[in-house]
Amino acid sequence: MLPGGDLTEIGERGINLSGGQRARISLARAVYARADIYLLDDSLSAVDAHVGKYSNHLHLSESNSELFTPTCDPGKHIFDDVIGPHGLLKNKARFFVTHGIAYLSKVDTIIMLREGKIILNGKFEELLSRKTELYTLMKDYGSQATLDGNEFNRLESTEIEEDLGTITPNEAEEIIELGIYQEAESLDVRNRLASISTLRKASLASLKRQRKDDFESGNEQLIQREESAKGSVDLEVYKVYFKSCSLSALALYVIFMIAAQGLQVGSNLFLKHWSGMNRDNGSKVNVWIFLGIYAAIGLGSSAFTVIQNIILWETISGVATIRAYDQEDRFIFENECRLDDNQRAYFPSISCNRWLAVRLEILGSLVIFSAASLAVIDVLTNRNIDAGTVGLSVSYALSTNIVSVERIKEYIILPSEAPKIIEGNRPSHTWPDKGLIEFCEYSTRYRSGLELVLKVRHLEIICIVVCIVGRTGAGKSSLTLSLFRIIEAASGTIYVDGIDISSIGLYDLRSRLTIIPQDPVLFAGTVRENLDPFSTHDDLEIWQVLQNAHLKDHVARMNGKLNAVVLEGGENFSVGQRQLICLARALLRRTPILILDEATAAIDVETDSIIQETIRKEFGNCTILTIAHRINTVLDSDRIIVLDRGQIAEFDNPKTLLLNHDSLFYGLAKEAGLQ
Repeated sequence: MLPGGDLTEIGERGINLSGGQRARISLARAVYARADIYLLDDSLSAVDAHVGKYSNHLHLSESNSELFTPTCDPGKHIFDDVIGPHGLLKNKARFFVTHGIAYLSKVDTIIMLREGKIILNGKFEELLSRKTELYTLMKDYGSQATLDGNEFNRLESTEIEEDLGTITPNEAEEIIELGIYQEAESLDVRNRLASISTLRKASLASLKRQRKDDFESGNEQLIQREESAKGSVDLEVYKVYFKSCSLSALALYVIFMIAAQGLQVGSNLFLKHWSGMNRDNGSKVNVWIFLGIYAAIGLGSSAFTVIQNIILWETISGVATIRAYDQEDRFIFENECRLDDNQRAYFPSISCNRWLAVRLEILGSLVIFSAASLAVIDVLTNRNIDAGTVGLSVSYALSTNIVSVERIKEYIILPSEAPKIIEGNRPSHTWPDKGLIEFCEYSTRYRSGLELVLKVRHLEIICIVVCIVGRTGAGKSSLTLSLFRIIEAASGTIYVDGIDISSIGLYDLRSRLTIIPQDPVLFAGTVRENLDPFSTHDDLEIWQVLQNAHLKDHVARMNGKLNAVVLEGGENFSVGQRQLICLARALLRRTPILILDEATAAIDVETDSIIQETIRKEFGNCTILTIAHRINTVLDSDRIIVLDRGQIAEFDNPKTLLLNHDSLFYGLAKEAGLQ
């Protein structure tokens, strides 16, 4: 799965891994920890259906006495291999948080929560036989499964009827075995290490090929190794340093430094002479006078500190009144003026401190120079000192001081993103109005020297719902990153409504597209600021999109309503609520192009249904690109793109692809249990 096996280099925050691969590596790392207690917070939510689900082949029995006869291979499922009763963690305590109903029959105890309270606690069969809320959830789950599977069943010419009104524990478990609505994440068994012996062999194999891989993949590193802060320093660093200083300015600086040091020595000698004269003349100085003056100055400074901050404190405490009278601009201007006055007084102090630091650094350099000179003299005069020790000491001291210059040089030559705005080549305010996306001979990679992760010869999409599916690492997320120019093109072009996106600024491009990511992004602030950060919409519009996103009632119950506090990362909202806020934000922007990057992978079935319904209703005339894990949710889309190793392997409507039993999409649907 990974090009270098366990020696594959991972980029910052796993940039070169798909969401499923990141989750599987995280789970494998937890297993390696060999702890006694495992807390698994929805760790099987983000991977593709064929990875996370049961590998079932469903048939009608000959006598039709049973509804289905699933043949499940437990060796091909992460839940069975790792978390389940026969997995690697079978003797450990496992707290498994999940919205995947398919796993309920495989756990020892079920705890059902609502609004932070435990409402159910018991075994699966017991809770189902009592017709609790779990029973209702199973009925809804079974109904959804039947609905989503109808299209596939019709194409297979097999009609199956289910009586959900008289569901029994055994029938419920059979429905679960279908795996239609589960979205789980698992380790690929082809890469799973099943025993300690296998682990040892794999480790030895990695060590044997380390030297070879070092040479073969030397130019494929995603993270540049930190250069040593000790030892030799490149000559280029010194060249850049002296060139930046300007030789004339540097010479003038040295002259002033010598003069300053001379004056400093002279003033110290004069002070010494003056002190001696006072002592010789019998002058008496009362130390308590100086202490009293110092204490008075300290108290006065504290009092003035309180006074200088009082305007700012009063403004913050009275912000509601200021807003009520529409006086924000006046108070902002007044505070800025007072801040400028305050900084005028602080600037000389800061300058003096900086000047003192420069003097101390120069003094330290002189000490090092003197020590090095004396050491060289000692060596030349045959003293008991080793020349190698002297060289090492001087080199170490110099390298330690010059490392900051080396880092600054790296930042100077660091490549930057394209400009935010390209004047003279800005699109119109109505762009894009058609929602046309074209890929022409396009390819991209995450960094120069790496393999291409996406290769699209030609693709044209306009005002339709297109779902992108494929196995883990096929390039699904790379497609969306390319649209936003998070990764730049290696070759080819992407056109949006006839405009080459590489010819316009990043702000003009990204502000005209909308994405709902897999990991919902919320900022510290208020609900209003998270929905409308630029204050371009009124309250009526915001409440309307909250209603469409099924969040209006929840926000209305919060203290402050639209001004309710949102903690950093949205910690005071559940994952589903965060995703609904992102949906409301997208509804408020209402751009002609919407991208859903596995937006419903980590949320429950009910929230997923809400999001899918809202998107179909509110974005009916837009171009929608959806990256999906759940194959059953893409059956009603207009077109399906199947990616395989970065290339478009199939592009057609779902019905046509399902009719072709040799298609990749048919294989994915079959592995997902849609049969």
